[in-house]
Amino acid sequence: MFPVALDGCTNYDIETIEKILKQQLISAGVSEEMLSEKKVVLKPNLVMSKNPDYAATTHPAVIAGAARALRSMGAAELVLAESSGGPYTETTIRLHYNGCGIKEMAQRENITLNYKTDAAMMQFPDGSACRSFHVIQPICDADVIVNICKMKTHSLTKMSCGVKNLYGVIPGTEKVEMHARFSRVENFAEMLCDLAQMLLKSKTM
Repeated sequence: MFPVALDGCTNYDIETIEKILKQQLISAGVSEEMLSEKKVVLKPNLVMSKNPDYAATTHPAVIAGAARALRSMGAAELVLAESSGGPYTETTIRLHYNGCGIKEMAQRENITLNYKTDAAMMQFPDGSACRSFHVIQPICDADVIVNICKMKTHSLTKMSCGVKNLYGVIPGTEKVEMHARFSRVENFAEMLCDLAQMLLKSKTM
């Protein structure tokens, strides 16, 4: 069992979000020692190129608040990385950063945006449904992964939350192949849990 911190927030004011998220990190047991001098990769949900007003993707203000909180606790480098539902190309990445309001926010908050499209295999011998995953390179290179998900409906899992958001570390259309390989809800969910466990054991989240 892991600690859970829950607070309400009625607006997208970055300073308010920063204060809430910093307190939540502390309440959940995250210390400055865990973040000090670390390369932190922020993993939002940018599944499609949509303006934040559509509420389909992680709001830039939430990412900005998280970035400020993490930096105040000692994070040395902040990188934002995501693989959307389409092809994992630089053109697609740029389209999503621009459409989701990420590029402007990242420039303001001094967050490095990933544009590279390389990936690598990560092994997970303890996996129940899947024992290896092809993962985008920034995730492999991270010291710490911070999963900034968006809660919404999902056709297969019914709801998209923290575990489902990590599916975005699989490069581009390879997600379609994984959907075909794990076509039942039960084994798709089991595969997602394997992915989350692998990242949890290899990175600080």
